[in-house]
Amino acid sequence: MTNETALSDDRTEIERLDKEYVFGTWSFQSEVDPTEIVGGEGVRFTDAAGNEYIDFSGQLMCSNLGHSADGVADAIAEQAREGAYFAPGFATEARARLGEKLAEVTPGNLSKTFFSTSGTEAVEAAIK
Repeated sequence: MTNETALSDDRTEIERLDKEYVFGTWSFQSEVDPTEIVGGEGVRFTDAAGNEYIDFSGQLMCSNLGHSADGVADAIAEQAREGAYFAPGFATEARARLGEKLAEVTPGNLSKTFFSTSGTEAVEAAIK
């Protein structure tokens, strides 16, 4: 039995499905060993075995307001009812109002913001 087989015997169904059907990030695919997360609150999250972790990478990536933040969930749901996504060529109230607020707090005469869905897109736009 290989180490890969030994690891897979201990995986949850979700971990096995993730390993088989999802590309892992920042690793050789043969070395990806996903951990199933079943919930989170604030700065902590819990895996399928009940282990609790402090999420030190959440702020770095995208959840700097914490997990299960009611205000964030409510705002997302409200926006999704109006429309979850519109192409950049269309104006939405949320994007226009946020652009205005950012212009108020940025230094000098910086008054326009480019909204992107990823760092790659932002860098590409900056180069163009």
